[in-house]
Amino acid sequence: MRRFWIGIITLIVLLSGCDAQQFLATPKPGSSNNSNQPQAEVNHMALGNPSGALPETSSSDNYLIQRPEYSLAYNRKLNILNWVSWHLDIGDLGNTDRSQFTTDPDLPEGWYRVKPTDYTNSGYDRGHMLPSADRTASESINRSVFYMTNIVPQAPDNNQGPWKEFEDYCRDLVRDGKQLYLIAGPEGSDGSIGDPKIRVPKYVWKIALVLDANDQISDINRNTEVIALRMPNRDGIRDKDWRDYIVSVATIEEKTKYTFFTNLSSELQNSLKQKVATP
Repeated sequence: MRRFWIGIITLIVLLSGCDAQQFLATPKPGSSNNSNQPQAEVNHMALGNPSGALPETSSSDNYLIQRPEYSLAYNRKLNILNWVSWHLDIGDLGNTDRSQFTTDPDLPEGWYRVKPTDYTNSGYDRGHMLPSADRTASESINRSVFYMTNIVPQAPDNNQGPWKEFEDYCRDLVRDGKQLYLIAGPEGSDGSIGDPKIRVPKYVWKIALVLDANDQISDINRNTEVIALRMPNRDGIRDKDWRDYIVSVATIEEKTKYTFFTNLSSELQNSLKQKVATP
């Protein structure tokens, strides 16, 4: 019976000029995906482009890189990203082992490509902004988050302490039936490492907008949960609770000069940006 209906659907799709495999395999944006496979054709910037990044070499300090796994704005001058934006649902979580750090092959010709060894003996971790554990559905997907464009110099007590605890919390939400739209990045300057210089951020920040697994973007409302963190990038905070660093999205906007949630109505933007989460 299943073969019969697949045949009917395939015939209809072929008559309409569409690709049958794509029709059968591609879920709707924002739909639940319980097959433990990565969601197809997800718009990782569904909530907006906070810095107006462009995929042009003339925009070298705000260079947009878009991949199936995430969207990222890279800063050639600082040799780190400005931000990375991604969608997370149950289909992104699997059992793939961690990949190896590597240079990003997709930066424009002539740009310096940060190497993993540039961090050696620096005192800083190679800190993922989009964490490895958010992309474990397959080896190729996990490999993409180990490009050095997704990495910043992160203090070990930050990276391995409250920052990691919040990453774990976000994945727990997904396992409990949620989907998340996330964006994270560095802020400020606390010197540099390497040569050429790689900017060490003074803070790292992260915003998580939480929806039920079957919700659409159109379901976002003033009651939608938003969790925003702004955390000092220093040692001495390993045992701190990540909740100690909760702020409003408006605070992160003020510090970074980015504009978040631009694809939502002005009224809804303002409402969500003022919220201070109490998870």
